[in-house]
Amino acid sequence: MPMPILNIIKHNTDKYFEKTLEYFLSTKPVSIRVNTSKSSVEDIIKELESENIKVEVSNLNEEVLYITGFDKVDEISVINSGRSYITDTSSSMISKLIEADNIKKCVDVCAAPGGKSFLLADKVDKDANIFSCDVSENKVDMIRENAKVQGFSNIIPLVADARYFDERFMGSDLVLADLPCSGIGIIGKKPDIKYRLEEDSMISLSALQKEILDNVSKYVKKNGELIFSTCTLNNAENEENMCYFLEKHRDFKAVDLTSRLDGKMAERLDKIELERGYLKLIPGRDDCDGFFIAVFRRDND
Repeated sequence: MPMPILNIIKHNTDKYFEKTLEYFLSTKPVSIRVNTSKSSVEDIIKELESENIKVEVSNLNEEVLYITGFDKVDEISVINSGRSYITDTSSSMISKLIEADNIKKCVDVCAAPGGKSFLLADKVDKDANIFSCDVSENKVDMIRENAKVQGFSNIIPLVADARYFDERFMGSDLVLADLPCSGIGIIGKKPDIKYRLEEDSMISLSALQKEILDNVSKYVKKNGELIFSTCTLNNAENEENMCYFLEKHRDFKAVDLTSRLDGKMAERLDKIELERGYLKLIPGRDDCDGFFIAVFRRDND
């Protein structure tokens, strides 16, 4: 692995550095999140076990199951029927940080293939509109097809570039910005990242994130929230961009995330980070991909 990437991983994982590298190299089970609007976790576990599929529940999110002992994932009925879908525990944690009450309008600005829009749809009222956007028709077609399988009629797939202002999204209760990033947190799934990633591209990605955050923050109504997430371990794309955003947009405040998580779950994570408004998942510690989530609340118009 190139030294610059190793240095980033070491700096951001600290005492879990060696365990993180081991996690990246290990064989991992497939993880699925239960679509709780269609089925209960208990029923999904029973059905999987009846098909001799081994199931383990995630320690971080009880709606996520690790499955092994099958031949072809596309032949598993609970996935084909839309009662669950493949996703990592890390990104599923967004659902644990949403205050779903009274949300009527959501925008997922970089949504393809749609998994995080499904998290929203599964948590908010069924009459809420969820605008699930990406930059091309091909990507939006993926969202559209996946939403049909999941059975969410309130997801509205749209072509939209998150860099540019779009009047349609003004007055949103919740904006989800899961942004393009260097992907260092998912090297275990996409090992080619470590060969093609260069320092210049990480600088460019950090700048792109700033540009998108500046734009999509305009969509958030008073007392609404903006969720910023990435699948990288790079501080320049995570904490530094969080600080940049809060410094520039004084009408937003970081949300103390200890109030969003139950006590047992919060104890597994870094309390200081949660109090500062972000959740950082480390592969060597949390048994999932590396991931970063920050939540900002708009106090003023």
